[in-house]
Amino acid sequence: MPVGKDRGSIRRVPPDRDIDVTRPSPARVYGYLLGGTDNYAIDRQTAEHVLPQTPEARRSAMENRRFLIRAVEYLCDQGVRRFPDLGSGLPTPANVHEVAQRAGNGTSACGVRGPRPQHPHAREGASWGAGPHRVRAR
Repeated sequence: MPVGKDRGSIRRVPPDRDIDVTRPSPARVYGYLLGGTDNYAIDRQTAEHVLPQTPEARRSAMENRRFLIRAVEYLCDQGVRRFPDLGSGLPTPANVHEVAQRAGNGTSACGVRGPRPQHPHAREGASWGAGPHRVRAR
C-alpha cells in the first residue's frame, strides 16, 4: 500500500467502549497524516489544527514512513528474516510486516502493541492478515 493514499474515504468504525474518542491519539493522528482511514473526528481535527502551525508535519510523517520502508527493504536484502514491529497495531500504510512480507524468502514479523488499543482494528489485528504473530504488551 503506497504512503499517502487518497483520504477521500474515511472508514467509519464504531468506537470500542474502551477507546476515548473525545481525546486525540498520536497513533491515529499519525495514521491520518499518512493517509490512513482508521481514525476519529477528534484525530482529524487535531491534525488539521496542527498543519497550519507545522506545515511540514504531513511531509515528515511520509518521509518517516519512506525511511522505514527503505530500512526494512535493505535489511531483507542483507538476509534479515525476522522483524519486530513495535507500535499501536493500527493498520497504517506500509507497516513493517507488509514491507517484509513483500520480500518473501520466509520473512516474518512479530507485532507488539501497547496495552490499550487505539482503534477497534488494533484489537482485531486487522492490519496483520494471516501471517505475522501478534502480542500485546502489558
